[in-house]
Amino acid sequence: MKKYFCIAAILIATLLTGCASGNDIVTLSEYNQISYGMSYSQVASIIGYEGIQTSGGTMDGIPGVMPSVTTEMYMWRNSDGSNLIVMFQNDALVNKTQTELE
Repeated sequence: MKKYFCIAAILIATLLTGCASGNDIVTLSEYNQISYGMSYSQVASIIGYEGIQTSGGTMDGIPGVMPSVTTEMYMWRNSDGSNLIVMFQNDALVNKTQTELE
């Protein structure tokens, strides 16, 4: 079920309107530099500008059993529709996807 939620969230984020403005462009080279476990600030530093948060939420933990988990998704979208979408849990990259980046 969690896998389907993640896939659905990425697909919905892909349909959102553009994030890039002016000369801000996200590239395939930048996408390839992004590694699992990186923080949002590390990813934004590689790309060179802030992404747009497309979704987020927190699942409360159970003391002594499971910590709380905060999930956030960000998107960078070029004017031609190409884009990069990343998902973080507790500010660590857990998923990344790109569409038609050059």
